[in-house]
This record gives sequence, C-alpha cells and structure tokens, in this order.
Amino acid sequence: MTRVNSGIAVACDWVARLAWLNLLWLGTTLAGGVVLGAFPATAAMYAVLRRWQTDPDSREQRTARLFWTEVRADLLRANLLGYAVVLVGLLLVADGLIARGQGGPVGQVLFALAVAAGAMVVVTVVHLPYFYVRDRAPARDTVRTAWWYALSHPLSTFAIVAVAVVLSFVMGRYPALAVFFGVSVVGGVTVFLDERGFRSA
Repeated sequence: MTRVNSGIAVACDWVARLAWLNLLWLGTTLAGGVVLGAFPATAAMYAVLRRWQTDPDSREQRTARLFWTEVRADLLRANLLGYAVVLVGLLLVADGLIARGQGGPVGQVLFALAVAAGAMVVVTVVHLPYFYVRDRAPARDTVRTAWWYALSHPLSTFAIVAVAVVLSFVMGRYPALAVFFGVSVVGGVTVFLDERGFRSA
C-alpha cells in the first residue's frame, strides 16, 4: 500500500510540474506576441524537462527560475532557428500547392516530392527541440542530428507523433486542458524517449 501511495504521489508531482511548466510556456509565448515568444519558450521548456530527467536534484529548484534563465539565454538563437524552420515549411507548402495546381504527370511528381520533403521536415522538427537543448550546436548540425535520429528511431518518432495526435483530440474535446498540458506533455514524452534512445544508440 505504501508503494502504491508513493507511486500516486510521484504521478501527482509530475502532473503539477507539467501543468506549471505549460503555464510558463503559454505565458511567455503570449507575452512575446507568439512571434517573439513561442520559440524561446519552447526551447526553455525542453531544457527544463531534460534537466529534470538527467539531474534529479534540479527538481528541487524553482521551475520558474530555471525556465526564465533558459529563455534569456536562448532568446535570439531560438527565434532564428524557429523562423528558419517556419520559412522552410511555408516554402514547401507553396511548392506543393503550385505543383498540385499545375496538374499532369509532372505536377503529380512535384507534388509527391513536396509531400515527401514536408514529411521529412515534420519528423525532424519532432526531435529538433531536444537536440537543440542537448547539444547547443550550430543550427546546421542540430538539424542534421535531429534528421538522422528521426530516420534511425522511427518507432520513437511514431510514438511522439501518436501522443501529439491523441492529445490534440483530447484537447479538442476538453479545451481547458490545453492551458495546462497542451505542450508540456508532448515535450515530456519527447525528452523521455529521445534521452533513452540517444543513450542506447
């Protein structure tokens, strides 16, 4: 019975941590007008989640202090990488729409290529925040590492995407939950799987 109570206490502690971290992410994103706040907030969230997993003592520190330290440290760099990823995504969407509108065999081939490239971008982005905070490497190296990891760990990539899809359905049914767990749960699953996968590689 003591073991059960201990497990419940740990689960409640993590639920509270994820909810508070999600609120910090949401507040920072909105404070930055989304455009300036979303990427640093996301990087900070992943940094805190990874620190909690790799350094249990850090869980005793104030979450807000850890979070804001990471936000200030990565404000410019995280935005630059985020804007680059968004730009690539928009270009691929535009290419796909143009190819689809062109029609014919050539248009179909170009559309298929755009879809394939878009899928590669998506699976890379799934792991990109983790490797961004893990390696602190130049953007090109971070993207390359995330891309190779996504290819070499398809089950991990699928699991993270599946969690995100299921969570989106749950949030659609219960929108209030998005305020507390809309991003942090996916981040927590990603950090957990990527940390274990990278160590075992």
